[in-house]
This record gives sequence, C-alpha cells and structure tokens, in this order.
Amino acid sequence: MEINIENFEYIKNFFKDLSFNEDKHLYTVNNDILPSVSKLIKSYHEEFNAHAASLGTAQKTGKSQEQVLQEWKETGDEARSRGHRVHHFGEMYPWDRTLIPRCAQEWAVKKFWDELPEHIVPAFMELRMYHKIYKYAGTADILLFNTIDRTFILADYKTNKDLFKNFKGQKLRFPFTNYLDTPFSKYTLQLSYYQMLFEQTGSKISRRIIIWLDLEGNYQMYNTENEMDKLNYELIIRN
Repeated sequence: MEINIENFEYIKNFFKDLSFNEDKHLYTVNNDILPSVSKLIKSYHEEFNAHAASLGTAQKTGKSQEQVLQEWKETGDEARSRGHRVHHFGEMYPWDRTLIPRCAQEWAVKKFWDELPEHIVPAFMELRMYHKIYKYAGTADILLFNTIDRTFILADYKTNKDLFKNFKGQKLRFPFTNYLDTPFSKYTLQLSYYQMLFEQTGSKISRRIIIWLDLEGNYQMYNTENEMDKLNYELIIRN
C-alpha cells in the first residue's frame, strides 16, 4: 500500500468502530466490551501480594504495616498523577513545539522529540486500536513514520523509577519463562500486542521501543523483542 506521509486516515478508519470510555477505561466495539492489552498481560505474571510484601518491609524498617501501605499508596498515587501529566505533555508536544515543560520528565520528552532524526516524523499519538479477530484492544502512545524505508516505529513513554525491578528472580509464566518478571518484560509483551493490532492495517512496524524518562530530565531508548508469534499462538488457543 502506498502511504501518503501527510495523510494516515486509512489507519484511523480501520479502527473507526472502536469506542473508549475514559472514566471506566473500557473499550467497546458495537457495544461488546473488549479486554485491554494490560488485562491480557496480567495472565502472564503473578499478582503483587501487597499484604505479604508490606509485612516484610514493616519488619525490616520498624514501621507498622499500615504505615508502609499508606506510604506505598501515596507514592503510587503521585507516580500515577505525574505519569498522566507527562503522557499528556508527550501527546501534545510533537504537534506544538512551543509548549514549555513543567517537570524533569517533560523536559526528557522534549529532548527526545528535538533529537529525533529529520526522516523520523510523528504519525499518531495515543492511537486506539482493536483486533478484529482476537477481540482485544489497546492504546499506543506513539507511532513514528520513517520516511526513508516507509515503515512505522512503535514507541511508548515509561516513567517508572526502575524498568528492571524484579522480586527474588521471579519469572513470567509460560510461554514467557525466559523473561524475568520486570516492568520491561511486560512492556515487551505490550508492544508486541500493539504491533499485532497495528499491522492489521497492512502497514509494517520495523522497531518497538521504550522511551524511559528519568527524574533528571533525560531519556533512554530500549528496543524490545518481537514476541508476536507466541502471542498469536496464545490468542488462537484462547479464541
């Protein structure tokens, strides 16, 4: 398919039947609720046991378990709030380079876009997609277009304190037991799920990257592996 760099409407039109309820975080197509990518990924890792972990932390620190849980809640709430603000800035900045960052991670976003090679251009921000056969949905932060090889690059902002944090060597569940249970491993699956969604349009993804934004105003890019073959097999079994 010949792609007009200035008009990617054929991609938007491909997913035009998808609706998203922001408050409930629900994806629907013709009133049918579709599971999100984040929900699918949960089946490949153990759920965090806050009760057991907080008890251990309380014993180590001399704090009460209630104190530890409250501190974790406050830290998590702040991180989520900051993450939402940074993602919103990251959604707007590629189209309006006059925007002024208000925190270190927004400066990292600015730096990422300002340092991109000229032949890599933004195509979509916050593209909502669904799979017409496997019936799941997700939202990709960034789709870039390479004007030289005419392929797309799939990217997601991440604001985690530590992408590679792992608890006692725990691994993901089958068939991904070659991965430690870390945020980065889950993001690897996330981007492969997104690639499956996007490539239904007939366009190709050449890279999947995590853009990690640190608290000092810098960014790092990490390429992720393509796990579409395993995910496709898993989805066939489920459906």
